[in-house]
Amino acid sequence: MRRPTLRCRARAALPDDLGQSTTEYALMMLAAGTIALGVLGWAHGTGTFTDMFESVINRLTGSM
Repeated sequence: MRRPTLRCRARAALPDDLGQSTTEYALMMLAAGTIALGVLGWAHGTGTFTDMFESVINRLTGSM
């Protein structure tokens, strides 16, 4: 019978947290998307977003 290597024994001693970083990344992306949607909804409701977009377009077309 083969004796387990040091790497195998070390891996067995550690808690199983595989996939934890993927879950954390997904939760952070979900939080960022929620915040972005909230900001866009607020900006659209106040007219700020439309004014800003029109200002950028006018500056871009005026400089050409």
